[in-house]
Amino acid sequence: MKKSQWTIALIILLVGSLGAVGVALAERDGRAMAAPRMEARPSQFPPGLQQAPRNPAFTQYLQDRAAGKVVMRTPDGRGLGYVPPPQRLSRGTLRPDLPQAMALPASYDLRTLGKVAPVYNQGACGSCWSFASLESLQSYLLPGYTGRLSENHLKNLHDFNWDCCAGGNTTLSTSYLARWGTTATDYDGNTIYSGPVANYCDPYSATSCTSPTTCTAVKHVQTVYFLPLKQSLTDNYAIKNAVMTYGAIYAAFQWEGSSSVKTPWWNPATSSYYDKYRAGGNHAVTIIGWDDTFAKTNFSTAPAGNGAWIVRNSWGTSWGDAGDFYVSYYDINMGHVENAAFTAQWVGNYKKNYMYDYFGMESSYGWGTDTIGYGANIFTATAAGTLKAVSFWTPIAGTQFVAKIYVNPTAGNPASGTLKSTLSGTVSQAGYFTKVLTTTVPITNGQKFSVVIKFTTPGDGYPIPAQSWVPYFNDAVPLTPAGVSFISHDGTTWTDITAYDDYGAVNIHAFAN
Repeated sequence: MKKSQWTIALIILLVGSLGAVGVALAERDGRAMAAPRMEARPSQFPPGLQQAPRNPAFTQYLQDRAAGKVVMRTPDGRGLGYVPPPQRLSRGTLRPDLPQAMALPASYDLRTLGKVAPVYNQGACGSCWSFASLESLQSYLLPGYTGRLSENHLKNLHDFNWDCCAGGNTTLSTSYLARWGTTATDYDGNTIYSGPVANYCDPYSATSCTSPTTCTAVKHVQTVYFLPLKQSLTDNYAIKNAVMTYGAIYAAFQWEGSSSVKTPWWNPATSSYYDKYRAGGNHAVTIIGWDDTFAKTNFSTAPAGNGAWIVRNSWGTSWGDAGDFYVSYYDINMGHVENAAFTAQWVGNYKKNYMYDYFGMESSYGWGTDTIGYGANIFTATAAGTLKAVSFWTPIAGTQFVAKIYVNPTAGNPASGTLKSTLSGTVSQAGYFTKVLTTTVPITNGQKFSVVIKFTTPGDGYPIPAQSWVPYFNDAVPLTPAGVSFISHDGTTWTDITAYDDYGAVNIHAFAN
């Protein structure tokens, strides 16, 4: 069923199911929402197919927002801005494959290594997530690339529902960064933009939602690691290892109270923060190091033990310790909400980015108890070249994959035609990954080719990552053409994802030169 077939009865059902949310969020932050449409239709799923459960934090956010409980500023006017995504990232508890025997130092500080971007100021705008994402990326690129990336372009042109100061998360950031090279338009007919772009092309403004449309990406983001969430208050190894491996780590947590005077959470005298009671997330920052000996007596309320993360904020150098602060290891939110490491490569690595999932991963599909599933996309080459790599998203650490490239597949069957390349492996983290083909594949202009991936997700029954329309999150997601994106239980019998989700697309890209 297409958007034009959406009936008034279904609108009433949607409003009833969300309560006040349907009424309060009927517009896209001041813009008229696209014509009402239908989400994925479980009644039309192939036998046994299921969609992964929605992130409870996202559902709670919608309810809180409808009730007027969501705030984007501290009581003293500093911007916040983290909003939970509909897909729960780093789902599951499997630990990534880390060198556990490696001894970590008692303290570590990226500032002493020249591996942190300067302290910036988001102002009163709810754009912390944009700063945290790009500061993580800039840290990874240092010291080789010293240019500032544009938080303004990301906050203004991500194309998801929320306006430029209404918040975001790593789904918004990764989607925007991973769709470089696209010339597609969204459901409303607007150009879909990507980055990262240089700050000089679009300098930051906390009061403007307008960005130039001529800026181009200065790096290609090919891999983003969604780090495992802490499983206990002292479960710090994965984050510490990631800081040493990638640089500054994007981290969401809950900020409570004023940022200017002493509160039960914030001690301005020692630039220290600790929350032991309220679980949640409303602000994103970057972890730039740690100190195991940071005394518990430094906090307004003493935690159970010593130790703190060194954290870079986006509230300017006049705040905290020249813009930085210290968060207790025992904080109930830091490390428990959303953690990510952004990386990038040279813009000349690939010329073509074949994709359909311009809005990233909002869901995943599977058969509940079976941890194996197949996803596939059929693409049409827009220029002669050579396929060099493929990419995909996954919410599960330890996902095993087998990727196959076919040329000249028959309609409706991506695993047909001539098999040209096979690649297999395991990804240690959840996230968005690019894998270079060991056997490249020549293609001609106009030729059809397919990327077929078998996903095996240990301990999780929803192995196939997919874009999906989620009301009040990505209302601009365009229709997916029929006959290009497929899922399968066995790799033999294929179902077009648009048979039950008009906006669905498997999260698979192909890269060519």
